[in-house]
Amino acid sequence: MKRLFFAFGTFALLAASCSSWSSSERELINADGDVMRVLTVDNPEDTLVLRTPCTDFTVRELKSKTFHRLAEKMIATVTSPEQDGVGIAGPQVGIGRRVVAVQRYDKPGKPFEVYPNLRIIGHSGKRQLGPEGCLSVPGRRGMVRRYQRVDITYTSLYSFKDTTETVNGYTAVIFQHEADHLDGVLYTDRNPYPAVSLKTASGASVNVIMLHHGSVAISYGDYMIQVDPVAEHGGVKVDYSLFPKPDLILVTHDHGDHLDKATISSLSLEKTELIQSLSAFKKYPYGSMLQNLKFFQLPRNIGLSTIPAYNVTPEHKQFHERGQGNGYVLDIDGVKIYISGDTEDIPEMMYVAAMNVDLALLSVNQPYTMTPEQCVHAASMIAPKILVPYHLGDTDMQSIKDTLDARNSGIEVLLFEELR
Repeated sequence: MKRLFFAFGTFALLAASCSSWSSSERELINADGDVMRVLTVDNPEDTLVLRTPCTDFTVRELKSKTFHRLAEKMIATVTSPEQDGVGIAGPQVGIGRRVVAVQRYDKPGKPFEVYPNLRIIGHSGKRQLGPEGCLSVPGRRGMVRRYQRVDITYTSLYSFKDTTETVNGYTAVIFQHEADHLDGVLYTDRNPYPAVSLKTASGASVNVIMLHHGSVAISYGDYMIQVDPVAEHGGVKVDYSLFPKPDLILVTHDHGDHLDKATISSLSLEKTELIQSLSAFKKYPYGSMLQNLKFFQLPRNIGLSTIPAYNVTPEHKQFHERGQGNGYVLDIDGVKIYISGDTEDIPEMMYVAAMNVDLALLSVNQPYTMTPEQCVHAASMIAPKILVPYHLGDTDMQSIKDTLDARNSGIEVLLFEELR
């Protein structure tokens, strides 16, 4: 509890009795144990609490032993081995009040501190895209654009007066995430697209964002890549306004669910580099065309290799002819990502296997791409650390994961409904 007393100082000496707490609040706060149950969106009743805007505390409530106990338990909960978080808000533990516990990465020792009646009252600078997770949204991560400098107001636990403060960097991001909780907002409302985060050898983050069907985005610091950006497919719209304009656009082939001329045009700035396959370049002769089995050096020391993408099943060869489409392998500071494009399990995947990829996106929806069985074969050949089936249609994704798990393949299979 050392960090708790750093945050509260003399607050413990001010504790007094108070009768304004509801019976349900008192029951939750005074229950046995230091760690509280974290509410999750998987539970409909929990979701109602998480989606309800919170109310303020009175000064009398803040001086009470009940609040002191709540603060202790919130910190014990967020720092518990089961959660290991960097922030938590009242509604996440069933208390519909404006209070958060936040780890102050901007202070010596990175202490956890408690802030009642918290609000964001200002911000400055550009928003930056970064990865986020949430204790109340288990098993999922996403990308959210947040300000790197915010002004906050809260009731001081020393003076019990309204206090304002400017917070910068990662701590500012945490405050914005937790303040959202107090208004019934989840980070998934800010950006509904899940992401897989990978770490480079130098400790930088590479985030692969699952948009829809064959469209994915990749962020590396402030460098943004869009792969097969399509604004709408199958009645599902992708909101590209949630992301910075891309530095690089990759197009795998010319079909309408991969090549969207209007979207490419709307996303492109003067700085944007467009790289396309042969078939896509024939239909949209802009940018650069790379044929199969070529290597291209990009800015930020990013390497790009092109891999063939085509059908081998005799009755399906007309869908994707050899030499017309590209798969891509991106090498970003040692993190290697394979995006297969529309293909079956072709012999040229042996080149990908030699690259030791960290994440492979393999297309799965016959008759146009692979069957689940072909996907399992391709994954076994490539042996990525992580497999994400994509371009799915009505494919049974679970069978891919079940088969590879049963074989003890060592491949982590991640399934995303967004990629149908």
